[in-house]
Amino acid sequence: MREWFATEIVKLGQVVITYGTISSILAIFIGAWLVLKIIKRLIFRIPRFSSGQKQAFYQLFQYVIFIASILFSFQLVGLNWGFVLAGSAALLVGVGLGLQNLFNDFMSGIIILLDGTIQVNNIIQLDDGTIGKIYEMRLRSTTVKDRDGRHVIVPNHKFTGDNVINWTIETQTNRMRVVIGVDYGSDLEVTRNILVNAAKSHKACIQDPEPIARIIDFADSAIVFELLYWTRDIFFMDNHKADIRWNVAEEFRKQGVTIPFPQRTVHMAKPK
Repeated sequence: MREWFATEIVKLGQVVITYGTISSILAIFIGAWLVLKIIKRLIFRIPRFSSGQKQAFYQLFQYVIFIASILFSFQLVGLNWGFVLAGSAALLVGVGLGLQNLFNDFMSGIIILLDGTIQVNNIIQLDDGTIGKIYEMRLRSTTVKDRDGRHVIVPNHKFTGDNVINWTIETQTNRMRVVIGVDYGSDLEVTRNILVNAAKSHKACIQDPEPIARIIDFADSAIVFELLYWTRDIFFMDNHKADIRWNVAEEFRKQGVTIPFPQRTVHMAKPK
């Protein structure tokens, strides 16, 4: 058995690979896999950490143990630490020259995972207007499932460098806003009641606090109302806003409330 372990497979200069070397490398990676299983079980049992923080710690351990396993494997095949350090220096030069964004994403991933301000199942809105639910968080990128069912891969530096709205960071309820203008001859009390009732009658609207309608501007051709209501249905907010506008338009038609449109008077000069 010892002879089998000592049998040479490949010899490259001073580097000799035997069956024993391969067996040892396999043992290292199997041991690393078992250690990660134990670490994952211990980390996810800690009650004071959020799910995002637990995932962050676990991924950091994954990278550390994976790198340590590779370094020990180098030692087994006869590669000295000087070679490893030289390779690391070359890698750092590569990062400095052409991999800045990748390194930035990696560090941003550590920050957002440990910070806990963005977690799996949170509903977020990016600077470009994309609204979606956090599906998966990793150290380089975050997967966001948008309202069309598409999985959008977002580099992590977007979450640390841009403004991001987290609709579910503290509460599951948020205030929505619908703006509509009516003719100056409209009954203001009737208009306000139509707006409030349209929100109250929708299943997405929370009754406490109650929706309110108020005048926010006297525009050139319209009195501008703002309808404010609270909802838990953040992901499909545009859908219930559209429903409320539809109901408001129907009630306006029944109650004789007019939605104005810009009008211009053109005077044509008579030829002399």
